[in-house]
Amino acid sequence: MESEWKKRDSGGKKVIRFVDRFNHSLFYIEDGDPIQLFTNKGERKFCICHYLDDLHARIDGKEWALWEFAKTMAKNEVVYMPLKMHVEKRKGGAV
Repeated sequence: MESEWKKRDSGGKKVIRFVDRFNHSLFYIEDGDPIQLFTNKGERKFCICHYLDDLHARIDGKEWALWEFAKTMAKNEVVYMPLKMHVEKRKGGAV
């Protein structure tokens, strides 16, 4: 899926690759798209994300190495996911 996403024409926007604390790809969003955070207390927060380079992004106004963001979220028991879900339609249904 990683190579498929990178091949897509995103209208000239950069793509941010979010990872888990082991640096495995989780999802991709376009520059300027939001993610949502869920705390273990049931709180929900939305964060705008901006591409800095392939390994860094500005998330809710703070610059992060994406791997460090993942480690910090895991330590704080925060789940993060894209606000917009990208679904590919293929023969036989969505994937």
